[in-house]
Amino acid sequence: MDGNINFFTNRTQLGIVGGINDINKVAGDVNTLMRNSTYKGVGASIEYQPDFSMSGINLSRAGGFTFQQDFIEHPDYYQNNRLTSNYFIRSGIGKQKNETKRITSLGGDSTQTQQSISQQKSTFTPQNFTAKYEKKKDNYAFDINLGLNTAVTDNTSQSNTVLTTSYGASGSTNSSKDNTHNENQGANLSAHVQHDNDQFLKGILAPKWSLDYGLTLDNNDNLNLKQTRFTSLTDPTQNQYIDRKYNTQSNGISQYLSLDYGGLSKSILPRRLRSIDIRLKNTIGVSAKHQNNWIGDKDTLTGKYTTNTYLSGKNNYTQINERPGLEFSKTLYKSLANRYSKSITFTALAQQQFYYKKNESSHDFQNITQKYQQFIPSAGINIQNYQYGAFMDVYNLRYETGAAYADISQLAPLVDSSNLYYIHKGNLHLTPSYTQSLNFRFNHNSFTAKNPFNYNFGIGVGKVDHNFADSSVTDSLGRSTHYTINIDGYKYLSGNLTLNKAFKFKNHQIQISYYGNINISRNPSYINAVFNYSKSFSENHSLTLNYNMKDNLAVNLMQSYGMYRSAQQGANNLVFKNTTAKTRLSTSIKCTRRLTVGSNITYNHTTSSGSDATNFTIWNAQAYYRFFKGNNLELKFSALDLLHQNTSIINYGSNNVISRGTAQVLQNYYMVTLSFYPRRFGKKK
Repeated sequence: MDGNINFFTNRTQLGIVGGINDINKVAGDVNTLMRNSTYKGVGASIEYQPDFSMSGINLSRAGGFTFQQDFIEHPDYYQNNRLTSNYFIRSGIGKQKNETKRITSLGGDSTQTQQSISQQKSTFTPQNFTAKYEKKKDNYAFDINLGLNTAVTDNTSQSNTVLTTSYGASGSTNSSKDNTHNENQGANLSAHVQHDNDQFLKGILAPKWSLDYGLTLDNNDNLNLKQTRFTSLTDPTQNQYIDRKYNTQSNGISQYLSLDYGGLSKSILPRRLRSIDIRLKNTIGVSAKHQNNWIGDKDTLTGKYTTNTYLSGKNNYTQINERPGLEFSKTLYKSLANRYSKSITFTALAQQQFYYKKNESSHDFQNITQKYQQFIPSAGINIQNYQYGAFMDVYNLRYETGAAYADISQLAPLVDSSNLYYIHKGNLHLTPSYTQSLNFRFNHNSFTAKNPFNYNFGIGVGKVDHNFADSSVTDSLGRSTHYTINIDGYKYLSGNLTLNKAFKFKNHQIQISYYGNINISRNPSYINAVFNYSKSFSENHSLTLNYNMKDNLAVNLMQSYGMYRSAQQGANNLVFKNTTAKTRLSTSIKCTRRLTVGSNITYNHTTSSGSDATNFTIWNAQAYYRFFKGNNLELKFSALDLLHQNTSIINYGSNNVISRGTAQVLQNYYMVTLSFYPRRFGKKK
């Protein structure tokens, strides 16, 4: 059930909306809820049809408001004075049940398989409020944003896992139960001011400048009870039972200030070089986080939780990150009035990064202070060709560098052994990683009204020196210990292409859309002390055809395909591969002025290494009839999953691991919906 009421004048807009359902129809914000509950015109359309591929069974109650106030009569791109705000609250209950099969490649021809069954129930109540004031006039722009959020979550879960070797022998089992209560509050504030004065001041062109500020506050309280039972099927002395209580509290603050000040060439360069623009850029970020953790293990004799002195303690973390730089740019421009404008811009940024972090802990080995500085330059070329009323082409080539720094969880974490299948330890010898990338992008935007054709593509390559990589050691029982280490050799290549073409003739319209991307990477790591390369290749393609005949008929045909392949080189020569393909046909027919019927059918095909292929078809149908003169009363009948085949597939891979499984989803159901849209405009007479 959804409902909303809207009030508006030429300057003020107010909308109040609410909804409740148990059919996995979840809105993430107030605008989504508003769009799905407001009046929709009569005619054939493929929008707003049910999609219940979401995993689990979910009950959702949501509501909120949206408000906008304009303080001037006719706001536009050049002048604006506006206040907007949104409030959204959602309360829900979610239930999930998953079955997964996880295959991990180890040294030689050895693999380990984890088969898991898990169940989870969660209740949650997040709330979010945002407000924005913006003012723009002539060469001045200012905006300030405020956000407040809070959430209360309760979660109960349990899982059972059986580990087997590549020879089919059972190695170990693990069962766990978790009960978690979490409360979170947060606030954020940001402001932006910009000034661009094209008037001469004291013989020097006044510079364009902008200033940005941001503040984020976060507070989190978490209570968790966790029980884990690990059983070795070959050596009972390795069995372990943990009953642990976690009471953790954290609060943090982070701020940033960013300055962009241009026009320096007018002051420091001779006149013949003043066409080169020099800009001063600087961004500084400061953050601090305080943690107070109490962890206790249950005493089997007294039944009480006693303090685990290793995992318990206080921690204060401070980070400062500053990036000052000078940017040089030169633009060559050519134009002909009402015909075309062409430009080419060269930019180069000389930037230095100063990074500082300090961790203070009640554990001596976590008391760490580090300082780094790194030169991170960038450069680019941008070419624009604007043919008035016809098209615009934009070419962009950019070279960028960057550095990443290890955090305390990678350097010196407190090692929690409650999950023996994954134990992460620290490495105090980590050094910063350094990334270099080169990206090219081309965009073509058509401005013709008849049969427009828009397309863009991009390609990027990059490498990371001293990359943060994984070094893992796994024993015969599946107990895996992981370290973060520095390794050279990580490289990647990515590309994407988007095509959109429209044809219109008389009462018919056809739209063809294509999107595709590929990603190739070589990721080095160590597996059981053996150097290994995971050579990964993934591709995703989607082709969509839309046909409309006035508002009487709408047809949508979609074909998508995705593939992931990972080949190991070093530790072994195993190859993992999975694919996902989907074919969907959606139709909507306006039978009479008031009656519309629609249907969509989707065929799904998935494959994965070590598992059988899965095929299933989802068929949904609906019909609705409009009543009254204004067509504002709608009676709708929907039938979903008519073939009783709805399935949610878990299918993904990463380096030397591939996972496959299923998740609980809604099955066949029927629904009758009655909607009324009063739609009253203007003043009462």
